Amino acid sequence: MYYTTRNSLNSLLNEAFGYETTNMMRSDIKKEDGNYVVEIEMPGVKKEEISLSLEKGYLNVAVKQAKKQEGVEYVLNERIKGEYSRNYYLGDGFVEEDIRASLSDGILRLVFPQVKKAEKKVISID
Repeated sequence: MYYTTRNSLNSLLNEAFGYETTNMMRSDIKKEDGNYVVEIEMPGVKKEEISLSLEKGYLNVAVKQAKKQEGVEYVLNERIKGEYSRNYYLGDGFVEEDIRASLSDGILRLVFPQVKKAEKKVISID
């Protein structure tokens, strides 16, 4: 469903505005040393242009860049400028202090611990 919905959204945005969401914040999510690691492509983005927030289990990654330079004639222009964001559902049990973020070589790297799910407890009746 996500794939189909995203393709439909891409088609609509491409027809209406000439860009696709698949070029925005491509990500990899993996498990590494007891942590989850999210790596997000952000070529040309400075750390001052990124804001991170956590609310109700959702991590929001937002970018706010200056629009394209005036007086510059582009031969090809595929990178999106301006404001855009993406949400990642982490689940409950995280606080901002759990998440470590770094930006290097155009990759935003977020690291946070895997939360152990509460085990089911059986209650006996007397």
